[in-house]
Amino acid sequence: MSDPAERPDEERPGFELRKLSRISPREYLIRFAFGAVVSAVAAIVTLAFGPRLGGLFLAFPAILPATLTLLEKKEGLPQAASDIRGATIGSIGMLGFAILAAALLARNAGLGLAAALAGWMIVSFALYSALRLLAAAVGERQYLPEIPTVEAEPVIAALRGREATLALAESCTGGTIAALLTNVPGAGEVIRGGFVTWTDEAKARCLGIDPAIIAEHGAVSPEVAREMALGARRALGADIGMAITGVEGRPNDGRPPGLTYICVTGADGRNWVHRHSHDHGAGRNRERDVRMALRHLHQTLTSMEQRHDRPG
Repeated sequence: MSDPAERPDEERPGFELRKLSRISPREYLIRFAFGAVVSAVAAIVTLAFGPRLGGLFLAFPAILPATLTLLEKKEGLPQAASDIRGATIGSIGMLGFAILAAALLARNAGLGLAAALAGWMIVSFALYSALRLLAAAVGERQYLPEIPTVEAEPVIAALRGREATLALAESCTGGTIAALLTNVPGAGEVIRGGFVTWTDEAKARCLGIDPAIIAEHGAVSPEVAREMALGARRALGADIGMAITGVEGRPNDGRPPGLTYICVTGADGRNWVHRHSHDHGAGRNRERDVRMALRHLHQTLTSMEQRHDRPG
């Protein structure tokens, strides 16, 4: 199992009261409308087939449709589509479980529960396999990760707070990090620019990396990530340099998919290199890499602030 910190969707659970004021009346209406409709349907099922089946139906799907309608706004359309497929499979499997449980539990509790569980597993696996085969047959499209701009705002705020500038060097993410950061208002004050050095030749020519280093360690290595960050900072005259190099899809140059190195370098010459290696699939690897790059960059800037503010 991978480290939870490097999973693509690693938002920690929490509660922030001030965020309730940001939810629009329309979003509240969506939530309550779906809940009301499902409650009404559950009542009809209860009247027609009894409280056991109606209660099972009401127990789990009420929040699901409302949640799925709001996923696109936060995670982006591709991620929402993927989540909807998974949630649909789970919902149909749970309906199968509920129907079998309602039919068999009264006759034999142990056998009914076992049969309902087996039915849920069989239905869910069959639907999942069918969707996978369908996606392979029709050639499912690959999307860039859609990450909300709000996730990049802490980095820009930290840079502005330190009055520091940033230079970027991206390889596997293809400029996605720079695009996200520069979409934040005020980014022009702190972002000097960035390089997309997809090939080894571009790394050497644009960032001034010695080709011998790439030949010895490979393009996806902590050594090259460090040289990329230093080269970007030096070329653009920035205070902070950040670089990322990795393998998003198929294995490359002996490196497995999902292997990524992220380096942040400061004006004092110190470097912070982070390694991630779990393979989530090409699209999710890039999503993970962009999010982890933002996280590592923000953490580094915050630690710099704390050391700078420390007395003595």
